[in-house]
Amino acid sequence: MKRVLALILGLMLLMSHVVYANDHCNIPKIDTSKINKGVVSILYNNKSHKKEKLIIEKGNSRYVYTLQKSKEIEDFPLQMGRGPYKVVVLENVKDNKYKPIISDTFQVSLTDENRVFLQSVQGIEWNESMDAIIMAKKMTDGLKNDEEKAKAIYEYIVSNIKYDSTKKNKIASDYLPQIDEIYQEGGGICYDFSSIIAGMLRSVGIPAKLIKGYSKNATSYHSWNEVYINDNWIVIDACYDSQMKARNKNYSMIKEPVLYEKKYEY
Repeated sequence: MKRVLALILGLMLLMSHVVYANDHCNIPKIDTSKINKGVVSILYNNKSHKKEKLIIEKGNSRYVYTLQKSKEIEDFPLQMGRGPYKVVVLENVKDNKYKPIISDTFQVSLTDENRVFLQSVQGIEWNESMDAIIMAKKMTDGLKNDEEKAKAIYEYIVSNIKYDSTKKNKIASDYLPQIDEIYQEGGGICYDFSSIIAGMLRSVGIPAKLIKGYSKNATSYHSWNEVYINDNWIVIDACYDSQMKARNKNYSMIKEPVLYEKKYEY
C-alpha cells in the first residue's frame, strides 16, 4: 500500500510539473535584441487561446496593444524617446480583467530618435515583397530628394485609395490595417490611409509617424501622418485630401498643425 501511495504521489507531482511547464511554454517572450532600432519584439511559441495585451511604459506615457499572435513574432515601437522603458504582457482572466504574466525593463539609447519611424511595426507592417512597397520604390526611383518622394507617394494614395464610409461600422475594436489589402482593394478608413502612406514612406527611407487623435477636418476619432522632411515634421492627411479630390475640391499636402490634436503616435 505504501508503495502504491508513493507511486500515486509521484505521478501527481510529475503531472503538476508538466502542467506548469506547458503553461510556461505558452507565455510569450520579450525580445530586446532590436531596441537599438527603436523596436521591441514579442515572440509567440505554443500560442495560448487566451486574449493577451502588451503595455509599453516610459515615465508617465503608456501605450496598450492587443497581441495578435497570428505570426511567430510581432514588433512594437519604442517611440517615446531615449530612456528607461517597462514592458508588460498581460493575459485575460475574465471579461475586461487582465493579469501580468511577464515583464521586462531596459534602457533605450538611440543615436537617432527618428529611426523608430522607419521600422515595420504592428499597425504599419510592411516588407519589401509587398506590391504597395514595390510601387513606392518604383515611383520614387530617380527623384532628387525626400520632399519629391513624399509628394509622389502622397499623390498616388490620394488619387488611388478611396474613403470607405461603410467600413468603419464593420471592423472590430482591435482592427489592424493590412497594407497590401488596402493597396489591392483601393479603399479604406483613415487608419488605413495613415498606415499605407507610413509604410510606403518608411520603405524609401523617409521617417513617417502614424498619428491618432482629433481634427477639425474630421467628425470623429481620426488618424493621419507626420512626415520628416527638410529637418521638420509636417502634417499630412491623405484620407481627408482623397475625399476633397473625389469632390473636385482644392487640397494641399501640408496641413496646419493647429487643426490637429495628437493623442498617440506610432
